[in-house]
Amino acid sequence: MSREVVQDERIYEKAPAGTHNAVCVDWAYLGIVETNWNGKVKYKEKIRFYWLIEEQREDGMFFLVNRGFTFTLDAKGHLLPFTQAWGQGLLYDKKGKPALDPERGVKHHGLLTISHNEDWANVSSFVPLPKGMQPFDAMYTRRFDSTGLPLDAAKRAAWEANQVVMERKKKDAARDTEDAPPEKDPWDE
Repeated sequence: MSREVVQDERIYEKAPAGTHNAVCVDWAYLGIVETNWNGKVKYKEKIRFYWLIEEQREDGMFFLVNRGFTFTLDAKGHLLPFTQAWGQGLLYDKKGKPALDPERGVKHHGLLTISHNEDWANVSSFVPLPKGMQPFDAMYTRRFDSTGLPLDAAKRAAWEANQVVMERKKKDAARDTEDAPPEKDPWDE
């Protein structure tokens, strides 16, 4: 299986499959994102976590891998079981109520499992390091602030403008489904 991925006419080296010593280095609040599943368009709030793994690319840099989630702790979502396995107190506020503070995950060390499909290297799990295992650490300059928004002013402005558009699309989609007349049953005629 190739270790290269072609995206946007650029070639990326695919992170190797397996379990790796890793550190969570950043997270991003993606805001409302348009999703399309089986032809059905929905608008969902999304976040993304970023990790560096100890394995190095051909150019000597560490692999930076990420995984996105719908920003909900609903039992049907992927974020709740992923963060439960992660542990480290990400899931509870100071009063012990279920809550998620992604910023608390930054700088946490653990074992990250990567699996491959045809095109991508996918993050499957992130669990705490076993006792006695040395944490992996590397220099990384964060691209997002503690609220998950871009640090770069131009990127933040573009993100904010995009969110205005996504909010409008989300409201229009909700209004369209509320105002739509019920489908007529052909047997009623």
